Amino acid sequence: MNEDEQWELLEKLVVDRILFLEFRIANYNEWKSGFRAAELLVELKQELGCYRDLKAFVDQKRAQ
Repeated sequence: MNEDEQWELLEKLVVDRILFLEFRIANYNEWKSGFRAAELLVELKQELGCYRDLKAFVDQKRAQ
């Protein structure tokens, strides 16, 4: 696997995780309530932010 293929694979994994987290967040917003759900929602949003940052980094590297 060459470097380009590695970046492509990383991008796919990151995008899949972003989509999964967005789904989970939407699900929590719709169905969950209470303090623990609020904590989990904050954690999911933080993780989503990290993956979006990683996606931006991957996009930048692939553009070089």
